[in-house]
Amino acid sequence: MQVKISHSIYKLYTLVFCFFLIVFVSCDNYLEKQDGYNKIEGLILNIAADAIIEKPEWEDIDTISKENAIRAIEDYIDVYANTQVSTLLFNVNYQRACYDSKIMESFWNLDNPDSAITGWPLNHWKIYKMGIDVYDVSLNHSRKRGISPWISFRMNDHHYFTDSTKINQLWLDHPELRLSPSGMFDYSNKDVRDYYIAFIEEALEKYDVDGIELDWMRTHTIFKENEAAEGINLINEFMKEVRQITEQVASKRGHSIQVAVRVPSTPAVGRRFGLDGAAWVKDGLVDVLVPTNWYVPTNFDIPVELWKSEIGPEPDYTLAPGADFAYKIAENKYLKSMKSSAESMCGFTVASYSRGADAIYLFNNFDPSYKQKIIKEDGEIEVVDDKLSILREAGNLESSLNAPRKHVYTFTNPDTILSRKDAPALPQGEEKIFKIYTGTQSAQGEFVIRVGLDSKEGFESAKLKVKLNNKNCSQIEDLPRDPAYEYDNTKIWDIVMNVSETGARVMQFKADINSVKEGYNLISVTNINEEIQAVTWLEVYIDQ
Repeated sequence: MQVKISHSIYKLYTLVFCFFLIVFVSCDNYLEKQDGYNKIEGLILNIAADAIIEKPEWEDIDTISKENAIRAIEDYIDVYANTQVSTLLFNVNYQRACYDSKIMESFWNLDNPDSAITGWPLNHWKIYKMGIDVYDVSLNHSRKRGISPWISFRMNDHHYFTDSTKINQLWLDHPELRLSPSGMFDYSNKDVRDYYIAFIEEALEKYDVDGIELDWMRTHTIFKENEAAEGINLINEFMKEVRQITEQVASKRGHSIQVAVRVPSTPAVGRRFGLDGAAWVKDGLVDVLVPTNWYVPTNFDIPVELWKSEIGPEPDYTLAPGADFAYKIAENKYLKSMKSSAESMCGFTVASYSRGADAIYLFNNFDPSYKQKIIKEDGEIEVVDDKLSILREAGNLESSLNAPRKHVYTFTNPDTILSRKDAPALPQGEEKIFKIYTGTQSAQGEFVIRVGLDSKEGFESAKLKVKLNNKNCSQIEDLPRDPAYEYDNTKIWDIVMNVSETGARVMQFKADINSVKEGYNLISVTNINEEIQAVTWLEVYIDQ
């Protein structure tokens, strides 16, 4: 009897031990998995391959020492330290690789590269010849400065198709893999998908990173229009392969490797191109989702709440709406674009966080992108660089709310419907209503509506009636202009440095702060005079 009891106790202890062992392993795996799903906060910055080697304050690159070249790269990274930047994503390819790749030809895989390479890739080549790996230096120094280092892949870049020295050999040798004779890759071909899988795997084996970004917005057209619906499943399987690769490499590295994707602004637009970002998050394939426009303009009306509703509450992920370096009111190439500023990025941030975003994403970080022209009351003109202000203010809701900000009327591109092609017209007496999302309601301060007008007949004496949420606004003085600036609506793709330059005239109207609503605000504009006018710009400026 005693033996039986002892045997039973032994079996009981064994079962208890196994139970706790299973629980321990499960918890350990859970924690390990959770470590891979830490939400990212603040600013996520994408650094284009050409930005990292064009913008540091290099000495003459042909005579600079290896030590000073490394220091120049590190100095570039140091700009982002001690700011609201949490994550840097270093782009490693266009249609060629910017490192010594065995999968995708590097920019220097040419006969006589010293003379054959042109443009920005030449600096990459010269640095490589010094024995420096730009990405090793950038990634390691980022981690040293407390910034999470990632690499970013352009999944179907649209640049340089007329320059064979900048295009990979697969594209050059296999026209059957293209969407059109001179177009981008067609992802319905397994060879194309395998090519990018191999490239991603190679880069992950080469570089120790916290995560990778698949930039599907460079470029989102990856299927023929009538094949995109069927292509959704192909890309879903592709994303599963990517997740498997990151998990395998992560087990070797001893730390998690997250996956980010840049996709169109809404779930429906993404699926139109075969990109189902919401499904990837729900299936646990993606940790960071970046809904965005494909380029200019920054979309100031990204429906964060729509994404969150479609994805549901279960997945743990980071949702980071994406901004770019400029914005405009419509696609027309003759309309002015305005460079991003601290004010516009704070507006973008307030709107995004108010809708439930976790972080803010900023694409294509070139230093000249943030130059602004300040026109002072005494007429003095000053050009400033808003980059540091953006890095220190625009990643946090509180700091953005406490700074002057603007919310600009832009458009979704691409869209499920046709994007706005031209400046909204203002015939006499016809009320035009514009909807702008301004986020958290301001309890005090100024709320000013700015309306830019094209140089149509009668613009100088135009009279507008402006309402905010059906309450009349009072007209105040027009925005002051640089006397030396001449508005010209015949220039194409013109980027200006002050809001006053977005039209021949920029009128201003002050709203009662008590008429401002949380979230969306309706702005109505009515042209009083007989001459038809055209709106080249519309924004809300808020100063606490």
